[in-house]
Amino acid sequence: MRNNAGKTVAELILDDNGHMDDEKASTFHPSGTDPDQDYRSWRDVDTEVLEALDEASVDWKAKTSEGGNLLHIIARSGVDQDRLILRSRYLVQKGIDVNEPDADGWTARKIAEHYKLNKFRFYVELGRLEQGEVEEYWRT
Repeated sequence: MRNNAGKTVAELILDDNGHMDDEKASTFHPSGTDPDQDYRSWRDVDTEVLEALDEASVDWKAKTSEGGNLLHIIARSGVDQDRLILRSRYLVQKGIDVNEPDADGWTARKIAEHYKLNKFRFYVELGRLEQGEVEEYWRT
């Protein structure tokens, strides 16, 4: 299901338009933490969100509003590269083709390189995924 702008739920959740950066993504813990507050790690939250979307039968292979797949959205994201790696591994395990071009003929790796995110480990991971080397997303 898409909204009026043509975006799926998964697109809306995973797309930060490249505005998130490592400083914004860092966890802030006030000195007097409230035990009722939720201070889970990003890994726990991302895993829970991705699994909830999967349980809701999200079509992981649906085309994005730009003609690509969800991996293209992640590739332009500015979030921490560990988060990019977790998300990309998950999507590849769900059947997304890492080598699939978007409407402009760009792969996820080309998009990541174009946005110059300086995320070396993420580039290496995309290369591994392109070669079919997939690890379980939550284990590494």
